[in-house]
Amino acid sequence: MTNTNVIQPNILLAPSEHSHPPDGARIGVIKVAAELKRRALTTMENPAQVIQTTLASQNMNIRQNLPTNNALRQVIKRARHDQLPKEPIDLDHLYFDTPFTETLTGEQFLAGAIDVDGKSLIFTTVQNLRHLCHASSILCDGTFKVVPRLFTQLFTPHVAIGGSDKTKRIFPVVYCLMERKTKESYIAVFARIKWLTEFYGLELDPDNIISDFEIGAINAAQEVFPEANMQGCMFHLSQSIYRHVQQKGLQNRYTTDLNFQFLVCDDPIFGEITKR
Repeated sequence: MTNTNVIQPNILLAPSEHSHPPDGARIGVIKVAAELKRRALTTMENPAQVIQTTLASQNMNIRQNLPTNNALRQVIKRARHDQLPKEPIDLDHLYFDTPFTETLTGEQFLAGAIDVDGKSLIFTTVQNLRHLCHASSILCDGTFKVVPRLFTQLFTPHVAIGGSDKTKRIFPVVYCLMERKTKESYIAVFARIKWLTEFYGLELDPDNIISDFEIGAINAAQEVFPEANMQGCMFHLSQSIYRHVQQKGLQNRYTTDLNFQFLVCDDPIFGEITKR
């Protein structure tokens, strides 16, 4: 009787002089790849963490036969990319579904979609709204570098969180993706945030609102929070002044003429900005 080895279902192969036992290391590598994909899809760990956790239980023989870390990162990246919905072509085709509307702990994060003079999406949690309402001062800022291409800015109100002055830190508590930066769009955003606090039985009545010198945001905040004291941020003002110095071709004069420096701005913050 001739022995046969099963290598695939319904496919039989007679042994030859080249037959050998299964390659344990090769099987181990396949299992590692499968585990990398599983962790990539079921955790929010970054690629380095996924690799470290997966390889921690592997023996040296398997590790020596693995591809480079860059190749393993590509495995993780492809696995996650294949599970993502297609990037929307415009703001009328946005994808609102879990887990993209939730925090890592499964709490609702998308708190509002507004269509007033452009679309705006608001993200926050109930706990963050509590922090917002407990703060006497709100610091507002906008950033542009990390914004998806369909939006103009990420607008974020920040507050101080901590038990004492020594432990307090400034954190963003609401995240607003905004298509436009008009007074009307800012009013809609501030009004929705205020409505959210009321919906959860909270009261948003800040003493101070500090922002950059975005006229639309300032006017909107004054309209939604008429009792709040509006303050401009010196850091943002200094940035704006220095941009104008550069645009007028006066940067060299500013760096060499002390009298001109004083005339432009003598605040220490401005001096730090010009060193960057």
